[in-house]
Amino acid sequence: MKRYECVKGFSIDRCDGDGFTVEEGGVLIELGGIWVDQEEDYRLVGGEVRLEIEDESLWIEIPSDMILVFFKEVTI
Repeated sequence: MKRYECVKGFSIDRCDGDGFTVEEGGVLIELGGIWVDQEEDYRLVGGEVRLEIEDESLWIEIPSDMILVFFKEVTI
C-alpha cells in the first residue's frame, strides 16, 4: 500500500456507481489531501491507478502519469 499527498489541486469528472460521468459537475481534489493506493486490480472507470482518500469517503481513478504531476509519495 502506498500513500500520496496531493501537491497540486485539480478537478476531475464525477462518475456514478456504474462508471458513467455525472453531468452535475466534477470533484475538486484539494492540495494536501492524503490518498491511499491499495494496489489492487479493481477498476470501475478504467483508470490505471485507483486512489482513495484516507477516510474512504472518495475514490478516484487516474492515469499513472498524473501521479507524477499532482502527488508525491509519503511515508506515515
